[in-house]
Amino acid sequence: MKIGIDIDEVVVEYLRSFLEFVKVKLGRTAKLEEFKDYVFTEPLGLEFDEAKSLVREHVSLPKTLVNLSLVDGARDSIFLLSKKNDLFFITSRHPQDKTQTIDFFELHFPGNKFEIHFSGEAWKDTGNKSKAELCKELGVEVLLEDNKKYALSCAEKGIKVILFDKPWNKDLPKDKNLFRVKNWKEASKKIKEIKNELAEN
Repeated sequence: MKIGIDIDEVVVEYLRSFLEFVKVKLGRTAKLEEFKDYVFTEPLGLEFDEAKSLVREHVSLPKTLVNLSLVDGARDSIFLLSKKNDLFFITSRHPQDKTQTIDFFELHFPGNKFEIHFSGEAWKDTGNKSKAELCKELGVEVLLEDNKKYALSCAEKGIKVILFDKPWNKDLPKDKNLFRVKNWKEASKKIKEIKNELAEN
C-alpha cells in the first residue's frame, strides 16, 4: 500500500522547538493547548507575516530540523510500515528546508531510501503542488496528517486520512474518509484495518 506521512507533529515535535525559540528570542510563552489552528499567531501575539518570518529564522539555524525530537512511537512504527508498504513523506515545509529534512531522515532512518515531497503549500512563493495533488499524483491511498486544512482537502478527494488528534484540529468536521487517532499505535492499527478493507474490495 502507498502511505503518505506528514512530518511536523506526526514524525517530529516541531512546534515545541519553535516555542522554545520564541521564548528565548521574544520572551513570549504559549502552551500547545492554546493553538486552535496550526498558524503561530494568536497564542503568541504575533502578526501573520511576523510568525512566518520567525519560522524561517528558526529553521535557518544550524541543524534545527535535524535535531527535532521524534513523536513517541514514530520511529519504530515507520520502520515496520516500510517493510510492507511504500512510504512517501509529504510536507508543507518550504523547499529551502530540503537539505536539513534529508539529513534528519539519514540520521534517524539510516539505510531507508524514503521519498520526500515538498508541497510548500504554506508558502505561496514556491508554486508547488498541494498535498492533495501530490497524494493523487503519487497514488497515495492513506495519509497520516495533523493539519485540518490538508486533512480535509485530501479526504474530500477520496484519500483515507488518519488524523493525529491535536488541539489545532479539534473542530474538523467529520468525514467518511477521516479517522482520528491519539498516537502511532492507534495509527498503525487503523492502517492495517484500511489495508484489509481495500484488499477485500
